[in-house]
Amino acid sequence: MHPRGRQRQAISALVVLIISVSVASSGLATSSGDRNAVDEIVVRAIAVPLAPVLDGVLDEPLWNDAPLFDQFIQQVPHTGMPASERTEVRIVYTPDKLYFGVMSFYSEPEKIIANELRYDQPRMYAEDDTFAIMLDTFHDHRNGYMFMFNALGARNEWACTDEGRHWNRFWDPVWEVATQIGPEGWSAEVEIPFKSLRYRAKDSTWGINLRRSIMYKNEWIHATPISPAYSHPSQGMGKLSSAADLEGLKDISENRDFQLKPFTVIESRNQPSDPQATGRSFEPGIDIKYGLASNLNLDLTLNTDFSHVEVDEQQINLTRFGLFFPEKRQFFQEGRGIFDFGVRKGDYRVLPFFSRRIGLEDGNLIPIRGGGRVTGRIGSYSLGVLGMQTGNQGPHPSTSFSTVRLKRDIFQRSSVGVLWTDRRSTNNTSPNSIVGLDANLSFLTKSRADLFWVKSSGTSPETSTSAHRAYLLLENDLFGLETDWMRVGDAFNPELGFVQRTDMDRRYIKLQISPRPHHLNMRKIYLRTSLDYVRNLRGLLETRNQEVSTEIEFDGADLLTFAWRRSFEAIERPFLVARVLEVNRGSYRFDYWTFELKTSQHRKLSAIVSARNGGFFEGHIRELGAATRIKANRHLFLDFNYSTADIQLSRGDLRTHLVGFRSSVAVNTRLFGAALVQWNSVSKEFGINLRARYTYRPGSDIYVVFNDRMSRPGEEWFLSEKSFIIKWTYLLQV
Repeated sequence: MHPRGRQRQAISALVVLIISVSVASSGLATSSGDRNAVDEIVVRAIAVPLAPVLDGVLDEPLWNDAPLFDQFIQQVPHTGMPASERTEVRIVYTPDKLYFGVMSFYSEPEKIIANELRYDQPRMYAEDDTFAIMLDTFHDHRNGYMFMFNALGARNEWACTDEGRHWNRFWDPVWEVATQIGPEGWSAEVEIPFKSLRYRAKDSTWGINLRRSIMYKNEWIHATPISPAYSHPSQGMGKLSSAADLEGLKDISENRDFQLKPFTVIESRNQPSDPQATGRSFEPGIDIKYGLASNLNLDLTLNTDFSHVEVDEQQINLTRFGLFFPEKRQFFQEGRGIFDFGVRKGDYRVLPFFSRRIGLEDGNLIPIRGGGRVTGRIGSYSLGVLGMQTGNQGPHPSTSFSTVRLKRDIFQRSSVGVLWTDRRSTNNTSPNSIVGLDANLSFLTKSRADLFWVKSSGTSPETSTSAHRAYLLLENDLFGLETDWMRVGDAFNPELGFVQRTDMDRRYIKLQISPRPHHLNMRKIYLRTSLDYVRNLRGLLETRNQEVSTEIEFDGADLLTFAWRRSFEAIERPFLVARVLEVNRGSYRFDYWTFELKTSQHRKLSAIVSARNGGFFEGHIRELGAATRIKANRHLFLDFNYSTADIQLSRGDLRTHLVGFRSSVAVNTRLFGAALVQWNSVSKEFGINLRARYTYRPGSDIYVVFNDRMSRPGEEWFLSEKSFIIKWTYLLQV
């Protein structure tokens, strides 16, 4: 069949599937009972004339006058049972700010686990006893903001989109928390300015959920019933269709936030490979945020700088496809959930929009002159518009990047949307653009269907420039079925995106059963089997993976995984493993097994040990990995990572080593530093990244950064790059 005919068939099938699943999800969404189960749970807030003093001690009369909420319910280990420890929450507000008073009681207060002092540590929820607040400010049962903290006052915050489908862990609002550890447990006072949120000002009812973790029991409790099927802590908080109602908010301030954040960067850089980049510089810039409406924000940036962001962690590529490095830059993280489109995880990523394409080319930094973004909600629609401009840098011309994303809520927990991107350079007569459609449909407890179709610019009768996917997950706490059909054209080329593999037609199915045995300290066992089948667009088999795996979760939060895989790979063109060892053209069948042990991260000493052994194309591979974390005390964390691979092929042998050491020092919750040291035996690079951050007032920081990269292609060391950076920011919130 002609490629265009196959494409029309695929689009027709995709439309039929969207309509079919939409109709099914409409009925299932209304019968799921998510809202009915929590309609009677209400958390109330009251207005107060004066704000509480933020010291972590709930000794002011206003707290006694506030309504008490203390009916917490276990998610695990005893689902649906009352919490084993008492928790009290009270909520008050002034016209400008929202306040929470939290008291976490302990029958054995000496068992409080509190080690983290650093701000914005994503794994804090797995390491310390924490309390989290989720606010659904639009009361749409799908999007929200989570504020999390521990007994030492270390903070973290995430933004949730589409009921936890997407989490933005780099969202960075202004808010404060003060805590106090006492003989009965620990208490906290939380201050959240309304300006840090987007909401419908006319509505006085929000959605809310509250979560507390008691790590020495591995117990997770919520204000509303949450199914244990949402085993990951963020999944439970993201299930906003099960949130309670927060009532009592009246006459709160209209959210027209206006922020000015000027910054100055002083840098000294030595880069022998690029004499133009060597020298000293003084660069000012500014970020501006303005609330166009209470639910719509405009962000502007001029002379954008990301010098304070931690460097990428080294990876060694043992596959024939490209490596993926995550986006860490703050400007591109806010509102990211709106722009998400495609396949974000796994070995078959398809991201029509990937912000790392802006300001980064072949690992080199390209100056961003400025840009803007509009994000927010208009009724049932979520809107995202982004425009950025980079400057000239060596062979890279000035380039403009544009993205428009629009999503509409349908049914109770689903959405449909469109995406358009455009990239064009000053010397490029053939700009690159894409257009795409997607649907994300949720139904039953934890089931969903994801569908998309996207096409990049360019036409040719012999090639395909489109990609599409139909993904279905049917899952509860005991059973799971996952299917995926994805097709990516051989000429699909989103230059403002990331595609791991083109010219493929993939079919995937996985079956899972996950009983809870409740003996031998085993909390849950996952038994899985899967088949992954990939052909090219000419119908020739390229990859087939059959896998059987077992994962055991213990009561103490330790995880043990064992997997066996039988693989087939057809290689049409030779490629280099780790850019060194060649794999010949041909067809290969091989088996291997993997093993992994993760100890609970709330311990003073935790570790991850992994191994792989078996076939590798026509040869053999042995891989070992180890990662340890030592919590010396609340001020000092030490992390050590080591992985090695021993590969034997007909063209030769290869031994790789990847070493990483990270130390984190926190003086208090406002002053901390980190050191990252890495060695890669394949690229023969040694790197040091030293970072210190001091938050001298909310939203305002001073960063000091030192980078040193050296390489050793032969017998001698050579300097690749050395830089010393001081960055000062100041937040003015009007």
